[in-house]
Amino acid sequence: HDKHNMRIIALSEKHYKNLATIFGKKNIYIVRNGIDIDKFKDAKPGEVKKELQIKDKFVIGNIGRFESAKNHVFMLDIFILVVKKKDDAVLLLIGTGSLEGDIRRKAEKYNIQEKVIFAGVRSDIPELLKVINVFLMPSLFEGIPVALIEAQAAGLDCVISDNITDDAIISNKTEKISLDRDAVYWARKIISIHRRIADIDYKRYDLQQCIKRLLKIYES
Repeated sequence: HDKHNMRIIALSEKHYKNLATIFGKKNIYIVRNGIDIDKFKDAKPGEVKKELQIKDKFVIGNIGRFESAKNHVFMLDIFILVVKKKDDAVLLLIGTGSLEGDIRRKAEKYNIQEKVIFAGVRSDIPELLKVINVFLMPSLFEGIPVALIEAQAAGLDCVISDNITDDAIISNKTEKISLDRDAVYWARKIISIHRRIADIDYKRYDLQQCIKRLLKIYES
């Protein structure tokens, strides 16, 4: 390939920096994985609260496969402590995976199985996000988590691990916490979250903007 005509697409700032060390900065462009912003921004909860029986509940939610990297075990440790302070709390887990059985058994062990909702794979994510009070993502590692971008676009308060790149943060309502902090600290943060006016950078992951940028690169 002619090096001068080469175009390389990076999906994030980190990806860009890594590629730049190999190819140089000149021909590398950042085009993020866009989402349909309006779908998440303007969604209404519809019948979800009634279906899941979570009306008037304090909902902590996560979307992700039940795999070790997502840290569901720690989510449950945190939730167990939240429930002790907030009896109206429920944990909404969306997704499936190999560790789901382990998490179900742990919930039963601590007698909180009625407060943990295993929603499985869903097609109504925008509506589900609108019933969540706090989006919890204590992941051990992540790339650019689309679920977090969607949760922020929906205007949610998000509590996430500091292993998640800053490039995935588009909202002032997202707080990073070190995984060196124990479950007690995480639980306190969730309980003490106060409502604030959202300041969200919708443009960075807006699908239409990402498409325009990609077309511009191809046309050049």
